[in-house]
Amino acid sequence: MTEEATQRATDSGWTPQEDFKGDPEKWIPAETWNERADTMLPLIRAERKKTAEENQRLKGEVATTQQEIAQLKKTMKQLVTVNENVTARAYEKAKETIRKEKQAAIENSDGAAFAELDKQEADLDKAKPVRVDTSNLDTPTRPADSGPLAAFKSRNSEWYEKDEELTGYAQGLAVKLQKSGVVDATEQLKQVEAGVKKRFPEQFGNSRREEETVTGPTGTPPKKKGSSFEWTPEAKDMFEMLKKDDPKYTKEQYIKDSE
Repeated sequence: MTEEATQRATDSGWTPQEDFKGDPEKWIPAETWNERADTMLPLIRAERKKTAEENQRLKGEVATTQQEIAQLKKTMKQLVTVNENVTARAYEKAKETIRKEKQAAIENSDGAAFAELDKQEADLDKAKPVRVDTSNLDTPTRPADSGPLAAFKSRNSEWYEKDEELTGYAQGLAVKLQKSGVVDATEQLKQVEAGVKKRFPEQFGNSRREEETVTGPTGTPPKKKGSSFEWTPEAKDMFEMLKKDDPKYTKEQYIKDSE
């Protein structure tokens, strides 16, 4: 047994026979220990890497699912709010029309017309729209982050989770990196940060992104800085439906109704 083999075995956890406290029959020489280590360690490392990659993949899938659920809740709440505001406005308009017609009936001493209008107003009041509780669609407050993600958020606090376009790109890039084998969180976030700055250089200099000019009812209006409104496919469909009922209904009014 060479001194080098003994030292190598000792460094990896082997114990000389005179110091071995376990079952004497289970003690093995340093050379045998090293042979087993040469065989087993690569397998252990490969298994650990595989497990780490699988954990990262699962975390990525969970994060993606959570984002999809949050987006779905946001869209549902937006549609409910629009419907409530449009319905409330229609109710007030009908109410005002009945009031004017009742006043006219009084001035014309038309008791029958007044009675019919009174009945219509009562029926309208029975169908008065009510606010729907959408608190269950609010995004819950997440616990404070720690580690590499906290540092990443601190460095990029001006845009991360504030600018939807940049945040969405960053999260999508993180998933791609995970799938490509970049499992170390620090390295992954470093590449995400660099990727966002490369993709959106105008956001990190003096120039500002030009807002798109919307033409026609099917175009997407420019997103105002700081606005949480998003033209999802569902929002576009609902706008078109309301537009058919009221040709004068505008995108600006829809955005206002969604607030």
